[in-house]
Amino acid sequence: MNVPASGLSPFVRTDWYAEVRYPAEPALPPDTTAEPVDGGVEPVWGAIGDEVEGMWSEPSLAAGSLLVPPLPPAAPASPVLTAAADGSVTLALSGLPTAHPAAGTPYRLEIYRGTPSSAPQEQAVLPIETAALSWKDATPVAADAHYDLVVVDPLGRRSPATRAPQS
Repeated sequence: MNVPASGLSPFVRTDWYAEVRYPAEPALPPDTTAEPVDGGVEPVWGAIGDEVEGMWSEPSLAAGSLLVPPLPPAAPASPVLTAAADGSVTLALSGLPTAHPAAGTPYRLEIYRGTPSSAPQEQAVLPIETAALSWKDATPVAADAHYDLVVVDPLGRRSPATRAPQS
């Protein structure tokens, strides 16, 4: 059996089972009678030369597979930043990757905030359940602050960071 990768969803575990059966015995030439051979192999059911296929086996143990894209996620697009009078900032993003609901683990968005004089610090880790999301940084944000955004796939592979200056 050959299942094309296009028929599978990334990060969704698929279990495969196999059942087998013997084909029908080879046809005998006309006017030939099948004779058992001493110590030879004979069918368990039916007779030698019957055109009956064998019975199906019991299902095998499960063999699992997981389709993994060859590359980590791409960097997220630059967000739209909206500063409020109280100093808070809202980030709005679109075009984010989403995982199939059966994947078990969603993509995640890591949000870091930093300034030219300080290293970025993690502010939030959000599950990406839709291609668009928004997040509000409720603490007052310095005018020279920037945000670094990273997408993490269900396996933990990280995208390059997208830097978004506040102004």
